[in-house]
Amino acid sequence: MTPIAQPGTPLAGRFPTIPSIVEGARQSLPPELWDHSSGGVEFETTLRRNRGAFDRIGFRPRLLRDVRGRTTASSFLGRELRLPVMLAPIGSIHHYGPEGAISSARAAERAGTIMFLSTEAPPGIRAIRDAGVQGPIVYQLYVFGERDWITERVRLIEEAGCIGLCFTADAPVGGNRDRNKRNRFISRTEDISFGYREHFTWDDFDWLRTITELPL
Repeated sequence: MTPIAQPGTPLAGRFPTIPSIVEGARQSLPPELWDHSSGGVEFETTLRRNRGAFDRIGFRPRLLRDVRGRTTASSFLGRELRLPVMLAPIGSIHHYGPEGAISSARAAERAGTIMFLSTEAPPGIRAIRDAGVQGPIVYQLYVFGERDWITERVRLIEEAGCIGLCFTADAPVGGNRDRNKRNRFISRTEDISFGYREHFTWDDFDWLRTITELPL
């Protein structure tokens, strides 16, 4: 195990590679937070298969090309990005820093990319905008109420200037996370009722398309 560098070291020196970032997080976080962020549900079979699927992907370079004008810039939903990497929605982000989702939104804005904000990511979209963060945000919707609640949430998203809305379809009920049970760790999304989400179907999704012009 390679120890992380001293806190005063510049970031490029402390974390020269992606594995060093992961190892730095593992060493810095309490065990229950590391398990929550790096683990999956049940026996983590799907997590391992996903990792294996990514490991099978490789780059096949085209040789003898003029690469003097290379760039990592890309675009998404009509927004220009400085790099083709976006921040995924994390409902438990408040466990990892005092500002919660505000810090992630600031980081995305400074990096020139897009943040996906979870419904369950404190302190919420209004607080992010009040903190002066104006970067592009896609809002990730968890269904915690009937259609009137969804409509109210969508209006809030629109007023906050979000550029899109994404919907989590693979969690109609709470996931059974063995690591969290072992650590007695409860995230916000594991401490709520999933009643409304259990009966949300493609018909409801079609209705959702009719109440907003935001890309879904």
